[in-house]
Amino acid sequence: MDASSESVNQHLCVMSLEVLALTRGGLLPDPGKGDPIVAVAWCIHDDDVLVKQGLGATDVGATGRGLVTGIIASADAGEEAGRAPCGEAPADCSEVWYVADEVSLMAAVAWVVRTIDPDIVCGWEVQQSSWGLLLERAEVVGCPLLSALSRAPAAGEDARNKQAGAAGKFDKNTSSGLWLPGRHVLNLWRESRKEVKLGRFTQEDVARHVLGRSLPRFPPRLLSQWLRSGASDRRTALGWLAERARADLSILAALDLVGRSSEMAKIFGIDFFSVFTRGSQFRVEAVMLRVARPRGFLAPSPRPEDVSQQPSLEVQPLILEPQPRLHRDPVVVLDFQSLYPSVIIAHNLCYSTCLGRLCKPEEVPTVPSYAATATGVGLLHGGAHGAHRQGAGRTSGTVASPATQASDASGVGGSGQGLSADGAGAAAAAAAGSTSNRGQVGQAVHGMAASGALLLSGARRFTRPRLGPFLYTPPPGSFRRFRGRGFLSSNGVFFVPRSEREGILPCMLREILATRVMVKKAMKGPVARRFPELKRVLNARQFALKMLSNVTYGYTAASFSGRMPCIELADTIVQTARDSLDRAIYTARTHPEWRARVVYGDTDSLFVAVDGRSPLQAFAIGRQLVDVTTSQNPAPMELKLEKVYDGSVTVTKKRYAGRMIEDESECDLPSGHCSRPVLDVKGLEIIRRDQCGLTARVMRLVVEELLRSRDLSSVRALLEREAMRVLRGDVPLSEFVFAKEFKSNYSATSVPPPHVVVASKAMAADPRATPRVRERVSFVVLFGLQKSRLVDLVVDPREVLSHPSQHRVHAHYYLRKALFPALNRVLLMAGADCMAWLDALPRRHPRQLLTRAKCLEELGAAVPRELRATAEELAAGAAAGGWLVPPARACRGSSRAAGSGAVAGPGSPRPGERRVGAVSEHLARFGLAGPGAAGRAGAAVRTVQGTRVLTDFYVNRVCECCGSQSTSRVCDSCAGRPQQTAMAMLAQLSRSQLRLQRAVEVCRRCTGHPSPGPALECESLACPWLYERHAAERMAEHWEAVAGGQGLLEGWAQSSALAPDF
Repeated sequence: MDASSESVNQHLCVMSLEVLALTRGGLLPDPGKGDPIVAVAWCIHDDDVLVKQGLGATDVGATGRGLVTGIIASADAGEEAGRAPCGEAPADCSEVWYVADEVSLMAAVAWVVRTIDPDIVCGWEVQQSSWGLLLERAEVVGCPLLSALSRAPAAGEDARNKQAGAAGKFDKNTSSGLWLPGRHVLNLWRESRKEVKLGRFTQEDVARHVLGRSLPRFPPRLLSQWLRSGASDRRTALGWLAERARADLSILAALDLVGRSSEMAKIFGIDFFSVFTRGSQFRVEAVMLRVARPRGFLAPSPRPEDVSQQPSLEVQPLILEPQPRLHRDPVVVLDFQSLYPSVIIAHNLCYSTCLGRLCKPEEVPTVPSYAATATGVGLLHGGAHGAHRQGAGRTSGTVASPATQASDASGVGGSGQGLSADGAGAAAAAAAGSTSNRGQVGQAVHGMAASGALLLSGARRFTRPRLGPFLYTPPPGSFRRFRGRGFLSSNGVFFVPRSEREGILPCMLREILATRVMVKKAMKGPVARRFPELKRVLNARQFALKMLSNVTYGYTAASFSGRMPCIELADTIVQTARDSLDRAIYTARTHPEWRARVVYGDTDSLFVAVDGRSPLQAFAIGRQLVDVTTSQNPAPMELKLEKVYDGSVTVTKKRYAGRMIEDESECDLPSGHCSRPVLDVKGLEIIRRDQCGLTARVMRLVVEELLRSRDLSSVRALLEREAMRVLRGDVPLSEFVFAKEFKSNYSATSVPPPHVVVASKAMAADPRATPRVRERVSFVVLFGLQKSRLVDLVVDPREVLSHPSQHRVHAHYYLRKALFPALNRVLLMAGADCMAWLDALPRRHPRQLLTRAKCLEELGAAVPRELRATAEELAAGAAAGGWLVPPARACRGSSRAAGSGAVAGPGSPRPGERRVGAVSEHLARFGLAGPGAAGRAGAAVRTVQGTRVLTDFYVNRVCECCGSQSTSRVCDSCAGRPQQTAMAMLAQLSRSQLRLQRAVEVCRRCTGHPSPGPALECESLACPWLYERHAAERMAEHWEAVAGGQGLLEGWAQSSALAPDF
């Protein structure tokens, strides 16, 4: 133990608990239906013990060292209550205790909790599992467990546990919803949602993402079977339960959830649990009041009706509409560092320094304003609100620095007290609509914004009687007193200078930013590099300071639910930030040497394209722009060069991608380009969680290839290869899984979303399977009839894995509705229409060719009765090798149509031809009729119930050996080479069986069971080996059927029996 480890010790004890109960069949445990709890696994993480052992949270998260695990289980018939021998305890489990019955188990849990006395108790899902399931069962059997688990058992149960209405529902939907006096209860899956971005938040998914290892998941039926079986299976079930309890604390330590929350509570000055449950306003107010109290300020508390009566926000952040295009030249990305906090500090913006608005918005004269667009410089003539909503320049009444005065003289921006004659003349010309001279327009606009003369002419008093939600009138003569020293924003709000009064918010933010710089410097020091735990604590502190500074503006602008909103202050912060960004845009556009184009801007960032330059030259231009722009703004406002895109594509606002280079040292000196840039994506489907894995993976490959080669032919070849893999079924099921968030209420009159349909099916089978609010529900889209709704085609992925022969993934839906529309939004920027590429793809993928008898046997009632005769004809033609060729003679039943009195004209088809045409139309709706139907015949459709339709039987066949088109499994050419064909088939069979054996062995080692049987029962959707095992099973079954149909298996078995044993 060393001094640094002791200094970062939180002195906290955390306990996780997981529960195992017997169930009825495949249902989840239901305490009300008599499902008893037979085992409980607990795990302890004690800071004091870890410090004595020289371990930290990093060791716990990576290896699980320092955790103490125990199991309490009900004794079976013939077993004695008491401590089990060491040999019967599962691995990594310190002790196992057997108790007589379920009530004794609950008493033992209460004794363990009182003995360990944890500060925090947690579980992965503490409402329907873990602590919640244990307490629910205790209430059924009449055991007062809830009060026994608290630190104040004499006080009884916390009233919030029985809280009904909106408050109780809010607690359950946002946190644990469980209250134990003296202890904090954490619902880990909900807290993980705030820390990582995943498609699902099961324990298996989070453990794989955070810990880098797989956790098996077994169905309740198998776990109950193990618990009722012998000692070996029972030991496997208890070991699985203990592993999940240890995984809870390993995930908690890897995310540093407790340590970081403790540091945030210290910095914010709030209690530990409020870090999880309270919002950003509570944090800002806690710090702000501590700063305000020594200075003699009290914070008012407006009523809700006062907040609702204040004016609405008038200023929005500047977000330019980007040019949707592919940028082949470098794009420099610049960003203002902590723009809103630095604006507050630079101009002394605060509640305590605001004197209100000098004139009403409708009294502001119409002023032409510079507007940055993606195509050039334009003028926006504001109406009643135009000047302060679209104003581009910076407005200030403070004394300007020499650098700022120089920038004002050049028309770039700055501060001043009056409008010069040249500036007034330029303003008049601009107002008249002259836009030919960009420099003149910029000088006029920035000069007018800098002076504020138009706003102040004739407005010597504060005419707005409100300041935020309060009635307020400043003292008479306030403006004349501070004129020339205060700050006047371009939206007409006046603030006193720092020499008169320093605001609470600027003082608070300046200390926060300075402290964060000091902490980050300490993180890079030798002490932090030597002690990882100290570096972890310092990182938590700088993160807390960063979060606090970023949400301060939101506290002033929370006009609906805010505790102290101020519209004048919030609008001034945003308007001043707009002015700074607008001035930087103007500087980048008008500099004669850079020849730069501003392609996008968003709140505090700027995207500048430099045509015909290398990335190395783009870094040099970016540094020059940083120096000029930083000199135009008062400290601490600073523009920073964030990165350079060597090739990028912009789709729309907040959606773009580029090959990112963060430092010029990554560029090669001869060429000035980077050999291995990193793809940076914002807002596209590559990183969106509402898309399936197929869309994210293929879109990343396509965008990388597009930006690297800039060759549409190579992009098309890549996309066609991936599309054919989908059509052939070579893509694992994991890439077809969607995951959508479950909400609290849905309309009963509208069609439910697909994930709600899947959840409803699970709830109908098992009421305990109801998803929690904001839980992500997975589903897969299967083939169905042409006019089937999407909600009729979705099922749970586990159902597809359990019955692979009865379900087929809807490949065309994933291509036409998910993958290609997302890709088309990007490729259209490069002038390519990938939907046309999809239409040109061949529709050839192998399917089993059925005989005519089998066709008619399974045809059933899927085809309309009046078309069934023609369907039989076409089925016979298909079985004979034909491809939807209409018979020459008229179909049976055509006499009825002929006798209807209709006379066929010279160009009209005969009745029989009309009947055949009706069948062709019926098939064309599925894409299986008309020209090229032979290539599209594999796109069979199937209802969810498994009923086959006509298009199931019109399929093509390729040779299993060479892949050429054939009417049998083996073409004539391969059949003429029997030895080579047999060797090729047996090699494929051997390869598929080895693949299956490898997957089963990996699953067996992961589950820890000596036999491979339980490994095949694992249903963890987060594990890639689950999908690999099922794919290997299908491949092995396919080649066994192929080899068996050719009579190769018998000969192979005989040759294997005669082969010598080495």
